[in-house]
Amino acid sequence: VKPVADAGGTQVVLVGDPVYLDGRGSYDANLDPLTYRWSLVSTPKNSLAQLTDPTLEEATFEPDVQGIYIVSLVVNDGVLDSDPSNAAILAIDAANWDDFIDALANAILAINGLDGSDFNNENNANALTNKIMAVMVNYLQGNYQQLLGKLTDDIAGKMDGCVLGDAPDANDWIMNCPAQDLVYPHVELAISILEDLLNP
Repeated sequence: VKPVADAGGTQVVLVGDPVYLDGRGSYDANLDPLTYRWSLVSTPKNSLAQLTDPTLEEATFEPDVQGIYIVSLVVNDGVLDSDPSNAAILAIDAANWDDFIDALANAILAINGLDGSDFNNENNANALTNKIMAVMVNYLQGNYQQLLGKLTDDIAGKMDGCVLGDAPDANDWIMNCPAQDLVYPHVELAISILEDLLNP
C-alpha cells in the first residue's frame, strides 16, 4: 500500500527565523519504516533559501525574502513513493509585522492546533488557513478594500455560529464551540483592526 505523506500545516514566520517542518503525521498502512524527501518547490523571487537535512522527518530552512514558500514532502516505504504533500509558509519582514498580521498569524496557529474531527471536512483546516494567508498577502501588498468582506463573510463566517447563535451553523467549517472559541477571537480582532484602518 502506498504510504501517505503529511507536510504539516500552514505557517507564518519572520524572515530570517528558522522554519521547522514536521513530517511526523506521515504514515504507512503496512507499518513499514519510512524515508523522507523534502523539497522547496516554490520560493519568492531572489530567495536563496535551502533546506537543511531534507531527508529527516523534521527538516528546516531559513526564509531570506518576504513571500510564500511552498515545501513538498514525499515519503517512501521501501517500495512505493507517496503522493506529495505540500505546505505553505508565509515569511514576513519584521518591519511589516503589525497587529493585524499578528492576529491572523495567531488564528492560523490556533487552527493548526485543532483536531481534524473539529472540522466538517478534515481538508478544510488547510483550506481555511490558505484563505487567511491570502488575506495577509493582499494586506502586505496594500490591497485593503476587499479584505473586510473576505474576513467577515468568507473566513469569520466559517466559525461564527457559536458567537451568533450559541451553536455551529450550516455555514461553519469548525463544528464545535470550544474549537471556534480558540480561533474566532483572533479573526474578530483582525476585523476590528482593519475597520479602524479603513475608517480612521
